[in-house]
Parts: sequence; C-alpha cells; structure tokens
Amino acid sequence: MVTERLLKVTIALVAVVGLSACSSTGTTSPSAQSAAPTTAASGTTASGTAAANPYGSPPPVDPPGPTDTLLTVMGGTAGTLTYTLSQFESLGTLQTVTIFEPFTKKTQTFKAIALKDVLTAAGITDSQYIDTLALNNYKYDDLAGNLTASDALIATELDGQPIPIDQGGPIRLIFKDGTPMSTNLDAWNWSLMQISAIPSPSPSASA
Repeated sequence: MVTERLLKVTIALVAVVGLSACSSTGTTSPSAQSAAPTTAASGTTASGTAAANPYGSPPPVDPPGPTDTLLTVMGGTAGTLTYTLSQFESLGTLQTVTIFEPFTKKTQTFKAIALKDVLTAAGITDSQYIDTLALNNYKYDDLAGNLTASDALIATELDGQPIPIDQGGPIRLIFKDGTPMSTNLDAWNWSLMQISAIPSPSPSASA
C-alpha cells in the first residue's frame, strides 16, 4: 500500500550533522508510522495553486559537507562503518539509472551505488535482516536478500545534481523498474542515514 510520510527531521539531526523515508514482506517501525506524502507547497501549478511536494515539508538543512558523515552502516562483521559522500561513492561502481519515480510520478535519472556493494563492505549477508533508518526516524526492515534481489540502489544524485532534502536527499533507496520492490513503496526509504543488521524485523506499525 502506498504510504505517506511527513519528513519532519527530529532528534536524528543531532546524531547526524545536518544529514543523513514504504511492503508485503518487510515491516515499518511503529515509532514512524506510515502515512502518504503530505501536501506541502513546492512551486505552483498552471492554475496558480500550490503544487504538492510528495516528500512533505522538511525544515531547511544544509547539504552535507565533504567531511560530514553521510551514512552509518553497522551490525556486520566489519563493525560500525561511517562514510562521507566521497567515501560512499567509492564503495562500488557508480551507476546511472533512469526509472519511473513513483512519488513524483515521472521518469528521473539517478546516480547510485548498489546496496549489495554497501552490505558486502560491511560484512552483511543476504540471509540477514536489515533495518534502514531515515532522518525522520522512519524505519523499514526486511531481509537483505529481498532488497538486493530487486537490485536496490542508494542514490546520491538526481538529474546530475546532489539530491535536495526536500526531494528525499541527500541519499535515498531506489529500485529499478520492473523489480519486485519497485512497487513496494514502503521500501523506498528516502533521506537515508543508517543501515543496521538486526536479528529480526520490528513489528509492523498498527493501522
């Protein structure tokens, strides 16, 4: 089911300096209940009315600096790893993918790293559960193999530019068209800041 999430950056901003978001198989956290994207103003339509931002209305946050931690990965055999943008982009082959973005409902081009490369560097296997955590404490848990089997990617650029926070940046999980997870919007965790290996998924949020 398509869910909406108001991108309210909370205590997570303290943990990540100015940084570092929807499934039949995975679970979302009760602490960050699913809700469809809110209608925040983002430009105007031809009729002059405010256009809705599918990512909500985030407060102003500076883009990550070259030495800021962009992503933390923990729970694998490599221990806790932190990455700046340049360190993260060196983890694997940067791919350019053009997909139908289901929240904006238009085709967009991203530059991204395969989630598989990130998990391999951390020593996390496909047989383990992972928790993906966003800036607003939204969580999505699933078997790592379910995500990697759908060619999950972590995007760092949108249409050749850093991804703004109000468009799900600075990094976000995306899926190629036609893969099983491409229609599981709970899994498209945007404004990603942390990935953790966990023993089992958290209980699903109650309706």
